[in-house]
Formats: sequence, C-alpha cells, structure tokens
Amino acid sequence: MRFVFGLVLPLIFLGTPVHAETRECPGSATVIVYDEHRDYIMACSAAAKTIGFFREMGFMAETPMMISMKDSVQLEQGFAGEAYGHCDPALGYIEVISYDRHERLKTRDQMFGVRLNAALHESIIVHEVAHALADIHFSVLEVPGAVHEYIAYVAQIATLPEVTRRNVLRRYSITAFRDEKAINFFTYLDGPQIFGVRSYKHFMQQRDHNFFLLRLFAGDSSAYQQGLDI
Repeated sequence: MRFVFGLVLPLIFLGTPVHAETRECPGSATVIVYDEHRDYIMACSAAAKTIGFFREMGFMAETPMMISMKDSVQLEQGFAGEAYGHCDPALGYIEVISYDRHERLKTRDQMFGVRLNAALHESIIVHEVAHALADIHFSVLEVPGAVHEYIAYVAQIATLPEVTRRNVLRRYSITAFRDEKAINFFTYLDGPQIFGVRSYKHFMQQRDHNFFLLRLFAGDSSAYQQGLDI
C-alpha cells in the first residue's frame, strides 16, 4: 500500500475490466469502478468510514474520488510486483485489488498478521482514501512519504471493527514511536505494517488528535526534518 506521487494518467485505463460497472456511492462524490457488487459495497463503506474519521478529527472530508477495484494493481514504474492498492491524489484516483483477487493471493494470511477477512480488505481501501483526503489538507508542498503513510495507517487501524483491531494490536509486541522524529523512511523500512501499528499507537497517545493532525498538515513537526522519503 504504497502512496504514489505523479502516477501517469494512462495508468487509469490500464487493466480496467472491459465489463466493469461504474456507479456513485449513495450521497457521495465517490465513484466506484467494479466487477463484483461486493467490491462496490466495500469501497463505498470504506469511503464513508474514512470521511467519518476525518470529520471526527475536525476536518472537511469531501473531495471527488474514483476508486477502481481491479484484479491487478501494479507498483509504479521502477518497482517490480503488485500492490494492494495505490492513490494519486492529484487525479483523485485510487486503485485497489478486488476482494476475490486478494483471497487468492499467497499473502492472504499476512495482513497485519491476521488471516484475511472482509474488514481487513476494506481497511486497505480506507488506507488509500485516507491518502486522498489527507492530501487536500496539507499546506506545505513537500510532504515526506512517511507522514502521509502515518496518517493513512492511523485511519486504517482506527476504523477497523473493535475485535479486528484488538487482534491486530495484540500480534505486535512493539511500542509506539518515541517521538515524531521516528516517523521516517528508516522506521518504514522495518515493515509497512509494523510502521502502521507503531503509528496508530503513537497517535493514540496524543492528547489532542485534531491539534496533532493540524501540526502534521502544516509541516510543524520534526517528522519533516528527516530529509529522506519513501
């Protein structure tokens, strides 16, 4: 679930199923491209949960988005293999692998160390939608990838059903980041999902979630001083 800057426009049209349906989510500016109705339901639910999370934190959360549920999502140019999903906020475009495809992957039992279920798959969509919604709030031009990932993982874990979230957290005997300087490229390399759990634990330690996010969006954080990016 790597955040992709500068995704070329033609990628939007690559690999889209010929017979895909395109449909708006009820009462939303989010459009879903899908083959299976289950993917449409999951994508709309994930978008609503992410919007709700941002609103709960005190932030506007409406922006036009297209979420394409696909059989294959390729990493950006220069990287081999597939991704669970990616987001290009400049285009308001998100791609996520379909639930059926995810079930067939050999890594299906490695999502936060918990066997894949619908809630965990939906959380992947939340992660990518969070990238898109976070992007409209940054007031700085250069945002470290680790900061973007921090926010996306916090939203992803925070919106999991309580039972699933507890199962995820108890599988990691790791502590929260000691400070904001630890939100960086090197800690991300420990493993994206480890980074995600540490991000969530760190965020939950903040006394004022809204103020902390405001600081991240404004670039007022030592996480911006690391000079390296994802």
